[in-house]
Amino acid sequence: EMEGVQLTEEEVLLPSQRQEGTESLRWYLPGTTRESGKWVLIWSILPWSVFLFSREELRLQERKRQRQIQSQYPVILQKLSVFLGVGLSIQAAWERIVQTGDTKDPLIAEMRLTWIQMQNGTPLQEALHQFGHRARYSPLKRMTGMLSRNLRRGDEFLLERLQEMNQEAWEDYKKKVRVRSEEAQTKLLLPMFLTLGAILLMVAAPAMMSMQM
Repeated sequence: EMEGVQLTEEEVLLPSQRQEGTESLRWYLPGTTRESGKWVLIWSILPWSVFLFSREELRLQERKRQRQIQSQYPVILQKLSVFLGVGLSIQAAWERIVQTGDTKDPLIAEMRLTWIQMQNGTPLQEALHQFGHRARYSPLKRMTGMLSRNLRRGDEFLLERLQEMNQEAWEDYKKKVRVRSEEAQTKLLLPMFLTLGAILLMVAAPAMMSMQM
């Protein structure tokens, strides 16, 4: 088939069909088909890799957000109990917490969004319901449900119930901190053993070499 090759000053024109018959020809350099197949495989896997990586990144961000919400929940509940105890209304206490809180905190950010909804005319009970749904943390849903019931029919024991919830929240927070510290200590065991092994090897190696000599 190479007899049908045409030479020009700039390129080599290879025949596209066999001289005898209509079978088409495809020309390639040695190894190029394997390389092209490799790139096809890579480009087919890449979208799935990006999807899985993005999904894992979102999952890690959501886990971090939930940890921050859980750690700030006792503080928010304590502030709410104090402000309601001095005679502020639920909306006024909510506004005070938002104004004095850190806007970078995810729980304060959600409370700020709820406060904006209140300012724009959303009924307080509906705003509290949406807040509990967005937070996706059962103790917060319990707190907002208690506040909503107080708005509907009143609850003379609201402050006492909030204080009990606050005490439970702090006890639960202490347990979680204790568990995290134990997990951190467990994770440090492997580096400690590796370091100990390296030290023993550094000490024993010269002695073994001197014995062989």
